Amino acid sequence: VETQGLVLLESLSSGLPVIGADAEAIPELVKDRRNGFLFDPENPRQAAELAWDVLKDENLRKKLSKNSRPSIRQHSIGTVANKVEKIYRGLL
Repeated sequence: VETQGLVLLESLSSGLPVIGADAEAIPELVKDRRNGFLFDPENPRQAAELAWDVLKDENLRKKLSKNSRPSIRQHSIGTVANKVEKIYRGLL
């Protein structure tokens, strides 16, 4: 199980909808029904069903894809670097 979301970030930045476990840091990236879906990590069948729903419904796929890139702007390298710099400056 990938808990830091690197694959999800890459997928979202490519404009793809995602399906992720509702655990760890994943819900910070996956906005349920906005850029993808969250599933119960104890229910792999739910993950498969959600994936099937996205694959078979072109309109749903387009809607989720449209929201993918904007949903992760806060995780861009520039934004994250600025946040880290502010933290370090606050420690000086």
